[in-house]
Amino acid sequence: MEVVIHDISSKGLGVARRGGKVLFVEGALVTEKVKVCPTREGSSIIEASLESILETSLDRVSPVCPHFTRCGGCQLQHLSYEGQLKMKHKRVKDALERLGGFENPLVHNVIASPPLHYRNKIQMPVRRGKLGFYGAKSHDFVPVDRCYLHLESSQILLERIESMGIPFEIDTLVMKTASSNGSVLIILCSFGPIDSKLKTFAQKVLDKEQQVAGIYFTQRSKDANFVFGREFILLAGKEAIEDELLGLKFAIYKDAFYQVNPFQVSHLYQYVIDSLDLTLNDRVLDAYCGVGTMTLLAAQRCREATGIECVPSSIESAQKNQELNGIQNASFYLSKAETKISQLEKFDKVILNPPRKGCEKALLEVLLEQRVKKIVYVSCDPSTFARDCKFLRSGYALKSVQPFDLFPQTVHVESVGCLELI
Repeated sequence: MEVVIHDISSKGLGVARRGGKVLFVEGALVTEKVKVCPTREGSSIIEASLESILETSLDRVSPVCPHFTRCGGCQLQHLSYEGQLKMKHKRVKDALERLGGFENPLVHNVIASPPLHYRNKIQMPVRRGKLGFYGAKSHDFVPVDRCYLHLESSQILLERIESMGIPFEIDTLVMKTASSNGSVLIILCSFGPIDSKLKTFAQKVLDKEQQVAGIYFTQRSKDANFVFGREFILLAGKEAIEDELLGLKFAIYKDAFYQVNPFQVSHLYQYVIDSLDLTLNDRVLDAYCGVGTMTLLAAQRCREATGIECVPSSIESAQKNQELNGIQNASFYLSKAETKISQLEKFDKVILNPPRKGCEKALLEVLLEQRVKKIVYVSCDPSTFARDCKFLRSGYALKSVQPFDLFPQTVHVESVGCLELI
């Protein structure tokens, strides 16, 4: 059948309509007329493969990576970067209008990133000493000689490490790089127990590569999808690397979250702190605070900053980062934000930075009840962001939304929404 693509889905699929059903086509772009072959049909949707392009979009480009379409890491390398930014802007605005019920919300243009070589964290499956990725929507191993999203320095280091002979026991290799100084932390993951070969390999890497500061081992559970196991063993070197961000120092530990795009993260965090309009009398809550990055940045401008996080390793990192920077007016709690907030004195302003599933309803109910002056919401999913903003409409006005492109070549987009008390 022949169809015309009118949209791109949240998964990067071309969207068309046929016979009252929504049709999804992998690899098709908006405005393109394409010939497709249905592969699966349901009561309301049709999935189809792209057979040929009859009319080509002006935004279509040749992917820079030869593994595109086979590797599952990118979804948009066939779309120009300008086209990607337009698509992400539309995705945020559409979610607010359709799911949030906002009429013509103020959504600024997406703040762009370097489109390639931006990731400071690498996570690659390993098969018989060869690095690669999983295929799209599968666990099929795809050998990859280089990834165009990784920092160039990290990619070069990765190639040298692979040439040293990664032990066959290793199932996944994770690499974290501190962009301010280039120091690297490596985690070797395996389903099997540690042995002497791993220790020898780790010491070899540490001796040959000066930028590698430390190497860990963790044994994965065979019945879990998590890359990391419960315990980590330091094979060689230091336990953490240190990065600098907006004048503060942050230790990057083996299993704690740290934003992966160093070119954008300073712009994102600076925008959040500026949007709070902090005074020296303000008490600030950073819900879902992670390793305390925004908590500590806010503490420099307010009376008191409090971070809440339910992940123990993140809170441990936040407390170490507080000590590292000598900040006295910050405190951190290991708890669920919706539980702890009611036990604390009322806050003046709040940062929300939840995971992809969005905020718990109980937390939003407390914010409505307490009537804090301003909420700055950092979202990694437009749908849950729109849902939560809709819930807050009874007490807050959504003044503006600023999207940031933290993940070029993928469908993901980060948004910062400013909500003020009505």
